[in-house]
Amino acid sequence: MRRNTPLTVGDTVELEIEALAPTGLGVGRYRTPDGWVSVFVPHTAPGDAVRCRVARIYKRYAEADLVHLLQPSPHRTEPACPHFFECGACELMHIEYDKQLAFKADAASFVLKRAGVEAPYETIAPGSPLRYRARAELHCIAGRANRPRVGYFARRSHELVELSGCKVLVAPCEESLRALPDLLARCLPVSRPGTDELYFKTAIVWEYPQDSALVWIRLKALRRSGTAGLYRVRGDKAEPLTGEPVFRFPSDAVELVAHPDSFTQVNWAGNSRLVREVVGIASEIGPRSVLELHAGVGNFTVHLAAIAGRTTAVEAGKKETALLRKNLELLEITNVSVQRSLAERVLERAAASGHRPDLVVCDPPRGGLGPKAADSLASLAPDHIIYVSCNPASLARDLKTLIAKYELRMLKFIDLFPQTPHIETVLWLSRKG
Repeated sequence: MRRNTPLTVGDTVELEIEALAPTGLGVGRYRTPDGWVSVFVPHTAPGDAVRCRVARIYKRYAEADLVHLLQPSPHRTEPACPHFFECGACELMHIEYDKQLAFKADAASFVLKRAGVEAPYETIAPGSPLRYRARAELHCIAGRANRPRVGYFARRSHELVELSGCKVLVAPCEESLRALPDLLARCLPVSRPGTDELYFKTAIVWEYPQDSALVWIRLKALRRSGTAGLYRVRGDKAEPLTGEPVFRFPSDAVELVAHPDSFTQVNWAGNSRLVREVVGIASEIGPRSVLELHAGVGNFTVHLAAIAGRTTAVEAGKKETALLRKNLELLEITNVSVQRSLAERVLERAAASGHRPDLVVCDPPRGGLGPKAADSLASLAPDHIIYVSCNPASLARDLKTLIAKYELRMLKFIDLFPQTPHIETVLWLSRKG
């Protein structure tokens, strides 16, 4: 056992896990002659004493694989899924759920604190920590002689972990998962001579409110099945073959339509709670005008329209913009102006024109607003900003630009992704002075 010596790949060391990183890995510290090195270990929890083997070494930290649990943390629990330690889809199922939520919120708040944003926060668990996912992206390996295998990839690899079920999928989706191997076996094209295996990025499964399911399969010849809809996927384009061209999903008290490859939250109960939190803040503000960035298909838009006299919804995607307009039409909403544009361009024009909205609502992808958009938003200086983020790191970067002009009024962490390290952040900024 190595102690107080330089780390090398293959070393076996003993650590106490002190914290959970935003990635979901447990963090321990190992003392070398040059100082302390952080070591990240999967499938560990704060309070664990572990023996681990160093797998990768970087300039300031190392990663290791768990070899033996010397002393378990009081926060550990038996994972609900038999595939947990092999499958890469869930990272935190070995930790009691209330502690998962606390650890994730602490990790996210620490990232924000380093950006100068510190405030009391509320953590929200909007539903069950299991059976919450209404969508999953699965993978398939199909050989000439073997039954197709369907599952998720293992952590940090493209090695398939075949699944007999999935504890985080809603029941109709899990039923589809179990049916896929036999379905694919009947529909797979004949392999070419010399080809041992065919690889497919196979399915996106959606739960419908009516308890049916949609399976989106990347195959060339699948025309008949028991699915609600079927698409042929070529690059970024999805061509409908049979069934429903869109699906419907709940956004709090209303139902919206979306395309199978549109972004929507995987946790529908969590999404409704997220919408209520954003709408609650907006209602307290009482804005006359709202500018919404990254509006998508209208998840927040249709609710903001009931609060403000005038809402401008900005979305860059062509397909999403069309669906946004469709949802507004279906709900007979007439006080929303839709712009297909990049957020940064709209912000630049708005800042230059001097037409400042009362409230800006932004829900960007994992990359955040980005430096240009954050600078333009700071220049525009609306009275209030509601920022919804799925990535504390990009949120912290954007807040460094905004925080000089704004004070933090509210900070909430909403767990839309139980059993994973991901957490959604909602914060409310008000302009100083």
